Amino acid sequence: MAAALQAIGPLDGRYRNRLQSVADHFSEYAYIKHRVEVEIEYFIALISMNPPLPQLASVKPEEKIVSKLRAVYLNFTEEDALWVKQTEFKGGAPGGPPLATNHDVKAVEYLLKWKMTEMSKEAGFEAFAQVKEFIHFGLTSQDINNTCYPLMIQRFIRNVYVPKCAEILATLDTFARQWADIPLLARTHGQPASPTRMGKELMVFVHRVKSQLEVSFAFLLNLALALRSTVLTLLMPGPGFGPALRQVRRRHRKPERAHCGIP
Repeated sequence: MAAALQAIGPLDGRYRNRLQSVADHFSEYAYIKHRVEVEIEYFIALISMNPPLPQLASVKPEEKIVSKLRAVYLNFTEEDALWVKQTEFKGGAPGGPPLATNHDVKAVEYLLKWKMTEMSKEAGFEAFAQVKEFIHFGLTSQDINNTCYPLMIQRFIRNVYVPKCAEILATLDTFARQWADIPLLARTHGQPASPTRMGKELMVFVHRVKSQLEVSFAFLLNLALALRSTVLTLLMPGPGFGPALRQVRRRHRKPERAHCGIP
């Protein structure tokens, strides 16, 4: 209750108890966790390159290595998120830099390097200490953020929005069929109009919800394609980096000025 009283907006205030499933996807904690996931998956992709980067040759993409890395975000805790926020704003977190980074993604990078240092103390994972500096290698902060956003939205739509819409749709459809023969006086411009049936009017909303679900499915497909494109772009470094980069530049090249009559 005290936290609700300090909330800036009603979503985190009076409606917080109804929006926990939304917070699981869009809270600051969820945002940090998704950043950790993207960083880890990118690092796994780096050590899986064939031929491997010479500096990463000591770490093989074996099942135990990959599982150990993924456990960082699969077992991500609120204490981990607080570690990131302390590193961002104050510094001095265990194993972290003494001063604040004043940079959210940099704080995530420090968390992962600390985690890899700790894991390197375990048998079979000693090489993590040698390759931890390749966390965030070749990336910008927006590479991470712009991969997180569609991933968060995609999972929210798939895990929360679509199931909730389907639940509403089933309820409306049930009532529409149950009340199909109940007469109802329709109104237009605030005046009585031709009579209709309760079931028929509810079916209008059933159709609208179905239309929204179709839009959601199309949006999910577009997000999946956007994520795939983003990941492929992040993994460009390698033998095909040059041709791929030239292809992207050709796609986004501005129109020639000569065609517009401009010298």
